[in-house]
Amino acid sequence: MRGANAMRARAVLGGWVLLASPSPEAINAPKAEWDEVRSYDTAWACEAGRREEAIELVREQAAKRGGRTEGAALEAMLRYRCAYTRHPRPRWQRWLRKVVGR
Repeated sequence: MRGANAMRARAVLGGWVLLASPSPEAINAPKAEWDEVRSYDTAWACEAGRREEAIELVREQAAKRGGRTEGAALEAMLRYRCAYTRHPRPRWQRWLRKVVGR
C-alpha cells in the first residue's frame, strides 16, 4: 500500500502547466523561456487546454491570412507544451508574473 499512498501524495502536490513558446521560431527554447499559460491538475486536462489554445491560434492566423490555414495547425500545436511541475504556483503569482513580467 505504500506505493498507492505515494501516488496520491504526488497527485496532490504536483500539477501540470501549459507553456507557450516565446515565438514561433523558438520551439526548442529552454523551458525557463516559455511563458506559463495555465495550470491543470491532470495531464489529460492540460492536453485538452493545449488543443483549445492551438485551435484559437489557428483561427486568429486564418483571420489574418484571409482564411488560409496551411501549416497553421501544426505550427500552433508546436507553440504549446504541457510540463509536469511538483509545486504549481498559486494563481495570484502567475498573474503577478504576467503583469510585472518577472
